[in-house]
Amino acid sequence: MGAEIVEASCRGYVVGDKIGDAAAFGTRALQMTSPFELSFPCFIVRRDDASRFAVVQLPDGSHAIAILTDPNLVQMFLFERCFDRIHHHPLPINTPAGLARILTKHLPPEVTHVVFNPNGIQPRIESVERLVKLLKSHRVVVDVIDF
Repeated sequence: MGAEIVEASCRGYVVGDKIGDAAAFGTRALQMTSPFELSFPCFIVRRDDASRFAVVQLPDGSHAIAILTDPNLVQMFLFERCFDRIHHHPLPINTPAGLARILTKHLPPEVTHVVFNPNGIQPRIESVERLVKLLKSHRVVVDVIDF
């Protein structure tokens, strides 16, 4: 059963079933520095333009790709951008290897960081280099990996 695209009242698009279906995929988690835990699937937000991904500017001026860990935060993130002329779409990332591949091969050159849940209570910032190193250095054999 395919995901339906529903036009939001403010001209943005929301993907209804895609987020819910992906969230039910599993609860594998990567433990970062306490108290943050990265669970899969997580989500990045695609843009329909040359930049390809939703990028946010951090207070120090550097750029970060937004990674969201909760379907509700994904919906809020999409709603916050519903008046943009560019459409945004959630993309579920189901494995650490998949996230590492996107971070190493597909990011715009100015993106040096990742911000987890930028619209959440406590956004967490990591360098792309550090996160990729951690993702690649640990084989997922168990449900939780501490790093």
